[in-house]
Amino acid sequence: MYIAFLIFFSIQHLAECLLHSILSELKIQKISMDHNYIHALCRVYVGICRQLGDLERARLFCYSLLKEGMLRL
Repeated sequence: MYIAFLIFFSIQHLAECLLHSILSELKIQKISMDHNYIHALCRVYVGICRQLGDLERARLFCYSLLKEGMLRL
């Protein structure tokens, strides 16, 4: 049981790090990136949020993109 908890915690931590990296990449390179690359990063971000069960984070991310037209997260 303890080992399963540690594995889950480490996977969740890695997912959080990946989400942070995606946001950083989008903020830094938002003007110079290809639109297909931006769309792919957004799909990955939302997919990871769904796997973590954090749909609110995915909704806020999408709302921010639609409302602002750019990332201000």
